[in-house]
Amino acid sequence: MNYRKKFRISGIQKDSPFCDTLKAMWKHHIKKIKKRYLRYKQTQGVEELHDLRISFRRLRYNLEPYCVCLKPNKFKFLYETLVELQNILGEKRDLDVMEEKLKATYAELGVDLPPALTEQWLKRKEELAGQIDEKLNNFFSRIKDYF
Repeated sequence: MNYRKKFRISGIQKDSPFCDTLKAMWKHHIKKIKKRYLRYKQTQGVEELHDLRISFRRLRYNLEPYCVCLKPNKFKFLYETLVELQNILGEKRDLDVMEEKLKATYAELGVDLPPALTEQWLKRKEELAGQIDEKLNNFFSRIKDYF
């Protein structure tokens, strides 16, 4: 595959005025986020969660230069919502990674993880999974026809 093709966003031409590229950039990243969210919902996998979080990070970082193209309140809402989503996804990701590492370490030692710890993790992961679903569904419904 052509290396540059990997980064190409449909609808953006070399001579496009900058602010005119916002809609294409937004649609490109939202499409990827929706695809990764569906994959995550199906599997609840650690890697699918990581991919979803990375997609939100890419959208957020790509949105930053467009602050001059959006009304301040609109930009603030989008940016703060993306930060919040990225933080929730990050917390769940941190728990998943920590759990995997501790399980591997305890397995090497031939010892089981303390049940109280695994119960606490499970409870928090379930809470975060619910928050992720709620916040993402709210996000998608609010931005449906945003641009």
